[in-house]
Amino acid sequence: MTAVDHWVLDRLVDSRTAAATHVARAVMRAGNSWSVLALVGLGLALVLVLAGQRVAALAMGGAAVSALASTHVLKDLIDRPRPPAGLALATARSSSMPSAVGALTAGVAVALVMTIVWRSRIERVVVSAALATGVLIAAWGVLYLGAHWLTDVLAGWALGAACAVVSRWIAIELLARAPGRLRVARR
Repeated sequence: MTAVDHWVLDRLVDSRTAAATHVARAVMRAGNSWSVLALVGLGLALVLVLAGQRVAALAMGGAAVSALASTHVLKDLIDRPRPPAGLALATARSSSMPSAVGALTAGVAVALVMTIVWRSRIERVVVSAALATGVLIAAWGVLYLGAHWLTDVLAGWALGAACAVVSRWIAIELLARAPGRLRVARR
C-alpha cells in the first residue's frame, strides 16, 4: 500500500456520516448485484441496438465481460489485501487489486464514449459527464466503505479503459466482416 492509499482512507474514515454511509452502501449493493448489473447492461444494449448503435452495444458488452474476467484473474495473481477490517464498513472475500467496480464502470463508460455516434457535441459532453459522474460515484462508494485502496480503483480504471479500447476494435472488426453488414465508421 502507498502513503496516498492510507491518507485517502484516513480522510474518508474521518468524514463518514450516517447519510453518506447509507448512500455508499446502496451504491455498493447495486454494483455487486448480478441481477441489477445484468438488467442495466441488457437494457442499455437493447436501447443501443434499437438506436442503430451496434458497435457501441458490442463494445460495451465486450468491455464489461473482459473487465470483470480480467479483474478476477489479476486479483488471484496479485493477491493484495484489502484495507483493515477495523476501518472497513463492507466486507469482500476476494483480493483487493484491481477493483472490479473500477474496471467495470470505466470499461463501460470508455467504450460508450468512444463508440457512440453522437448527434451533437453537446450530447457527447452531457452523456460523457454523466458517465464520468457514475464512475466517480462508484469509486467513492468502495473507497468510502473501505472495500478498496485508491490504487486498486486506479488500476481498475486503467484495466477497464484498456478492455474498452480492445473491445471497440473487436466490435468494429466483427461488424465489418458480418454478412449483410452495415457500414461501420472507423474512427
